[in-house]
Amino acid sequence: MKKVLVADADESMRNLLMKFLVREGLEVSVATSGKELFEKMSQNKFDFIIIGENIYKSNRADINSIVDRLMPKAKIIYIAPFYAFSEGFEVADDKVIKCGDKLFKISELKNLINEFSGLSG
Repeated sequence: MKKVLVADADESMRNLLMKFLVREGLEVSVATSGKELFEKMSQNKFDFIIIGENIYKSNRADINSIVDRLMPKAKIIYIAPFYAFSEGFEVADDKVIKCGDKLFKISELKNLINEFSGLSG
């Protein structure tokens, strides 16, 4: 079973993603802040890290460093649920996949997870 860490400060977004991912057959952990994200990443290995814009923007260097050291095969999926926050924001790191050009869509997330699950076995 693939393991996913969902990191988003918005409780409703975490709950939505958790319900969707569990229904898709994934083992899900959640983090509500950058600090909690780092704690979870140091305690467990994840196949996917789905990270909201608010946490990613303020912690991107540390996130990339920890993933490189502890989970080099993990895929980081950046989600931007609010157009106003993500307009014009580009993800410069080639390890990070931006889900959606403007608005985050659950169908795009599902497609990314299916694609990456197929690649990794």
